[in-house]
Amino acid sequence: MIDKGCTESEAIEKVREKFLTQMCGPDRDTYFFLGTVLAHPKNWVVIGVFWPPKPPKSQEGDRQRKLF
Repeated sequence: MIDKGCTESEAIEKVREKFLTQMCGPDRDTYFFLGTVLAHPKNWVVIGVFWPPKPPKSQEGDRQRKLF
C-alpha cells in the first residue's frame, strides 16, 4: 500500500468518512457478509460489504422479484 503522507488520525477520518457517507449512506442499501475463521469458529467477522444504491420508492415492492 502506498503511504500518501497521512497521519494516523487523518487516515482514520478518511476511512470513517468513506464508510459512513458512501458505503452506509442514506442513499445505499448496505449488506454485510459475515463469516468465521477456522481457528476461532465462535467469532464472527465482516468479510465483505455490498452497498448498491437504494431503488426509487416506486420500485421498492418489486425489489425481491428483481433479484431472482
